[in-house]
Amino acid sequence: MNRLFVRLLLFFLTTAGSASIAQEIMPVDELKPGMMATAKTIFEGSEIEEFGVEIVDVMHNFYPKRDVIIVRLHGEKAEFAGPTAGMSGSPVYFEDKLIGALAYSFSSFPKDPIMGVTPISEMLEIFGREQQREQELAFEGNAEVMERYLDVAMGFSLHDWSAFTPNQGPASSAGTAQSLPLPLSLGGFGKTSFEMAQSQLAQWHLQAVSSGSGSATAEGIELAPGAPIAAVLLSGDFDIAATGTVTYRSGNRVLGFGHPFFDNGPIELPMAQAHILVTLANSLGSSKLSSTGKITGTLRQDRTTGVMGEIGPVPDMTSVEMSYRSENGDSTDFNFSIIQEKTLSSFVPLLLRLALINGLESARLSTGFNSLKVSGYAKLEDNTVLNLDNLYPGYQPSSSFSFLNGVLHSTGDIASRLAAVTNNPYKPVTFSDIKVDFVSLPGRKSAVLEELWVDKTEVEAGDTLEVTYTLRPYLSEPITEKQSVVIPPSINGRLLSVVVGGATALNTYERRLSPGKFHATSFDKLMSILKTSRRNDRLFIQLRLVDRGVATEKDELPGLPPSVYPVLTYRNSRDETTPIRDWVVQELEIPKPYMVEGVQAVRIRLR
Repeated sequence: MNRLFVRLLLFFLTTAGSASIAQEIMPVDELKPGMMATAKTIFEGSEIEEFGVEIVDVMHNFYPKRDVIIVRLHGEKAEFAGPTAGMSGSPVYFEDKLIGALAYSFSSFPKDPIMGVTPISEMLEIFGREQQREQELAFEGNAEVMERYLDVAMGFSLHDWSAFTPNQGPASSAGTAQSLPLPLSLGGFGKTSFEMAQSQLAQWHLQAVSSGSGSATAEGIELAPGAPIAAVLLSGDFDIAATGTVTYRSGNRVLGFGHPFFDNGPIELPMAQAHILVTLANSLGSSKLSSTGKITGTLRQDRTTGVMGEIGPVPDMTSVEMSYRSENGDSTDFNFSIIQEKTLSSFVPLLLRLALINGLESARLSTGFNSLKVSGYAKLEDNTVLNLDNLYPGYQPSSSFSFLNGVLHSTGDIASRLAAVTNNPYKPVTFSDIKVDFVSLPGRKSAVLEELWVDKTEVEAGDTLEVTYTLRPYLSEPITEKQSVVIPPSINGRLLSVVVGGATALNTYERRLSPGKFHATSFDKLMSILKTSRRNDRLFIQLRLVDRGVATEKDELPGLPPSVYPVLTYRNSRDETTPIRDWVVQELEIPKPYMVEGVQAVRIRLR
C-alpha cells in the first residue's frame, strides 16, 4: 500500500466519527537508524506510561511484501522487563506521528531488549478487509477432523488430549522473529486445572497465566492507544481472555496486537477492557498479569498484522450450566459462557473441557478416582438436542498414560461429541446452551464380561433362547445372570451369532464388521450416530444373522443373491464397499450400575 493511499484511508477513518482525533502517521521509508521514538503501554494499574524506543533498522520482506521495524527499548521498566507478553500492540510514535505497534521479539532469552514493530500502514489495511467481510465469510467444515472426534466419542480412540491440540510447530531459534505471546488470563482456575490448561494451551502457542476474574472495582480503562484490550473466550464463574494493547482508535473502531491471534480472518469474539495488575519480569519471558474487565464490543478481524475491533454490540455466547453433587449429597453449581466462533471449532471444545475439569476440581477439592454419572444435554440453535447422559468409571487403564479417571473420561467424551458436530462439513451449526450435571459415585464402577453361553445350539423362528453371562465387577466376586431372548418369528437363515458386550467393545466389534456404520456421510447421519450411541452403563445382547453382504459408506446390503455379491465385492478396490458376514436382527439393552467392558459371541443354528 503506497503512502498516498494510506493517508487517504487515514483521513477517511479519522473523519468518520465525531469522537475521532486525527492521527498522523510516519511511513517506513522515512525512518532512519538512530531515531529516538516513544512507545506507550501500561506496566501496572491504569496509567499509560511512555518509554523510549530507538530505531535500529527496517527488515524488508519480513513476510512477503511485509516489513518489520527493528527497535531497541530504553527506559528502566522497559529494559528491565524486555519483550513482554501483553505488550503486543503498544503504539510507537516519532514526534507524535504513529509508526506502528510493538509485536515481535527475536530471541526466547534476550539479553538485549530488541523488538519488532509492525508498521501502522500495514495494520490500517485491516479496515479495508472489514469492508470485504461478507465476501470472505464462508462455512468451512472438515470431514477428517469430524471423523477424528467421532472416533473419540465412539470409543475407537482414547479420550486423551491429542484430538484437541494441533501438531506443535518447531520452536523458534535465536535470531528468528516470533510474535510476542498473548498472555491468556485464566480466572477462577484451581492449581491442578491451571497446570493442565497451561500445558494444553501451549500446544496452541498460547501462554496461560493465572489471574482473578474481573471485578466492579477493576473494570479496565477505556480502549485507547496504550491501553489493554482483551479477547474474551470464556466468561462467568471461570474467565479466559487473551490480553494485548490498543494501537490505534478511530471512532468506535480499534486496532491492536500488531500480529495475529489465530490469524482466522473475519471473526466474532467478545472484546473487553482489561486491568493490568502487574508486569512480571522474568529472564525466561516477562508477562503482564491482568484481569478481564467490561465487555464493550466485538473483535471482527484477526489478521497477520493485528486485530480489529468495534465498540458496540457484543456477539452471542453459549451459556453453560454445570453442577456437581458429591457422595454425601452436597451440590455445587457453576455458570459460564463460551464463545461461538466458528473458525475455532476445535479450540472451543478444548476450552469447554478445561472449564468442566476445573469445575470438578473446585467442587471436589481433589482430582480423585471416583466414578461420575453424567446427565445433561447440548442444544443447537434450531432446538435440536444432543443427550449427554452416561456413566464414567473412576479408573480406566490406558495405553498412552497410566490411567484415565472419570474426570478426563467424561469431559473428553462430552467435548469430542460437541467437536464432531461443530466440525461437520455439511452445515454450519451453533450450540445455544449446554447443561451438564455430574454426580460422584464412590469407587470404580466397572465390570468385565468373563463368560457367555446359551441353553441351545439349535433354534427355530419364534423359540425362546436363554442367554447366560458372567460379569466381574471391579474388586468383587463374579456375578452370573440370565436373559431370555425370543428369536424373531420372521427370521430366515441358517446361522445366528449371539453377541454380548459393553458399549465401547461392541462398537469396536461392529466397526470391524461394518465400517460404514459409524461413518457420517451427512449431518443427519452424524446426529443419528451421536443420538443413538450406546451408554457405558448398559449390557447389550444382539442376535446377528450370519449371511454375506456388503457395507457401503451409506448402507448395509445383507442377503445378496449369489449373482450380485461377487460384482459388488469386486468393486471394493474402487469404491468404499466392504464385505460383511452378518447384521443385527435384534438388540436388547440391559441397564447396569457400572460400565460393562468386553464383548463375547457364540453361534447357534437355525432350523
